[in-house]
Amino acid sequence: MAMDARYAISIVLNARLPFVRKFTAPVRRLPMQELMPGDKAEHTPGGPDQFLESAEESWFFEALSETYLPLLDMFRRLEDSHVPFRLGFSLSPVFAQMLSDELLHKKYIAYLDNQIEFGKQELERVKSNPEMHLLAKRCFDQVVEQRASFASRYEGNIVRAFDYYQHKGNIEFLATTAIPAFLPFLCPYPESVQAQIEVALAYYRYSLGITPQGFWLPELGWVRELGPILRSYGFTYTITDSHGFVFGSPPPSRGTFYPAKTPKGLFILGRDFHATADIAAMQKKGPYRDNSRDIGYELPLAALGSFLSRDGARFSTGFKYWKAHGGNQGELYNPDAAQEAAAEDARVFLENCCSRLSSAARHMQEQPLSLCALNADSFGRQWHEGPNFLEALFRRAADRRELKLMVPSDYLCHQQASSFEISAP
Repeated sequence: MAMDARYAISIVLNARLPFVRKFTAPVRRLPMQELMPGDKAEHTPGGPDQFLESAEESWFFEALSETYLPLLDMFRRLEDSHVPFRLGFSLSPVFAQMLSDELLHKKYIAYLDNQIEFGKQELERVKSNPEMHLLAKRCFDQVVEQRASFASRYEGNIVRAFDYYQHKGNIEFLATTAIPAFLPFLCPYPESVQAQIEVALAYYRYSLGITPQGFWLPELGWVRELGPILRSYGFTYTITDSHGFVFGSPPPSRGTFYPAKTPKGLFILGRDFHATADIAAMQKKGPYRDNSRDIGYELPLAALGSFLSRDGARFSTGFKYWKAHGGNQGELYNPDAAQEAAAEDARVFLENCCSRLSSAARHMQEQPLSLCALNADSFGRQWHEGPNFLEALFRRAADRRELKLMVPSDYLCHQQASSFEISAP
């Protein structure tokens, strides 16, 4: 890797989800249209027309459809275009186990099949409104493509798909705890912290055949007692939030623009507050899709079919037609305008990062770093155009000689060992 770049940006995504798997067998029911008012649906085992078992389980399906499949599709497009990309990826063992669960695979396929059936109904319902029909067709086509990707292209194995990019050098996996435990609360009981780490490491070694160098702290929660524990398990680096880093003892002279090292030899990288705030602000403006407004919460109950629970609670259908911040009545979403805005936001983000890094470079001899660490569902599930933003970011960064997108371990390896200050966050 050429190291003539003046600045470095590192993007680290945290892939996590609580354990939401239900242990019930698949069920199906009569379509809502066949029920008389007051009737209850009859449930029989098996069949493709399944209930959503819980709102929590739908989180998992939405995460797959809106974040992780779009990220993999983005990786494939970049690979096909020969655009280099590197990012850190913290994979929660709990989430990874759910990604590998056959029952959840079957339920996800049924969820997609239900979306397809619902989409056919939607296309018929809105056929008199050309703009809304176009949006419904777009949602429908996306679901069909997601089903083909999940079932055929990735053969239901999302973890293996991410592992493929890890082996190609595009992704660096970071370890994290077995469950998303806030470690500062557990430090009075060191054996609990050790159990969290050991169970997670057993998963990474058994399922992925790796021992990650980096460690993602849940909620970036840090206390000094964690340093020796993480080093004892062989971790090289971890990430803390901006305030915990810059108020370290002693405060690092280069702020979050350069890593520090604890007295026990663990490298600490500070999250770039401004880069993270820029992305959060971009999600809240522009012509982006309102991901919180789903047609499943607006249609009559009889039209929702399988997107109702047994007790009549509504679920998200994935069919979302409205622009965020579109006023009280709402304004229809414009996908082309949103994609153009995401590409422009990527340009502005890079310009802002390079401007800050240029200012920092005048006060330090080393290559300054901007570390942007966010939850993966910020790109897709929360911000529909987030994967488009990341793709545009990688494409633009590839054309800039003064900038290099790197993973944390790459950056650390290319710095002088004597350049790191000793500091305890």
